[in-house]
Amino acid sequence: MKKFLMGTLLVASTFLTGCLSTHIHVKEAEYPISLSSKPRGAYVKPFKVELKSHHFIFGLLNLPGDPNVTKAIDDEVKRAGGRGVMNLRLTTLNTFGDLILPGLISIGGGFVLGASEGTRPLVGVLGLLPVIWVQRTLIVEGDIIK
Repeated sequence: MKKFLMGTLLVASTFLTGCLSTHIHVKEAEYPISLSSKPRGAYVKPFKVELKSHHFIFGLLNLPGDPNVTKAIDDEVKRAGGRGVMNLRLTTLNTFGDLILPGLISIGGGFVLGASEGTRPLVGVLGLLPVIWVQRTLIVEGDIIK
């Protein structure tokens, strides 16, 4: 029994650890972007944008369509009438919604679909959703300058 518990713990710990990576591609931006906090223009205002990235199988594979950081920055600069961004910061994290949404969908799917004979396979598939699909938040923030 002790060996079984140790084996189960070992296997469970393997699935509870992982390497979730978020790929951030900043393509050619319409406006200059700097990570530096040294001012290169007149300060206009700060900005903060939240984007979502989606992953498969505990985050091992990224879904196509990485968050478009360049477009988000360009839109914020254009909206503020600025000419660039300084002090750019990128943060990735799992928010409460990122973690609970797949679970609620899988549990809610069981309640909505019911447990009739015809829907049992679909309820089983929805139960795998937290394993298959993972969402992560990317926060893009910085200071718009003129």
